[in-house]
Amino acid sequence: MRIVRSTPGLVIGQAMLGMAQAIYGRQNDEVVVVVEDNGETTDDKPFAVRLDFDHPERSLVEFKPGSNSPT
Repeated sequence: MRIVRSTPGLVIGQAMLGMAQAIYGRQNDEVVVVVEDNGETTDDKPFAVRLDFDHPERSLVEFKPGSNSPT
């Protein structure tokens, strides 16, 4: 009997997820990145960050052409 993609497999999987949430609580998947800076723009950084505090979804990070990617 294959359980991986069958209806009983889906039911068992959802039951296991429900039990995990009941025992451990819901997981907070929100990712927050906080960086402190003095606000001055310099050309020595390989990227530029523009934050929009009123509309965070409009914030962006621009990588400058020719900059090496971090390893």
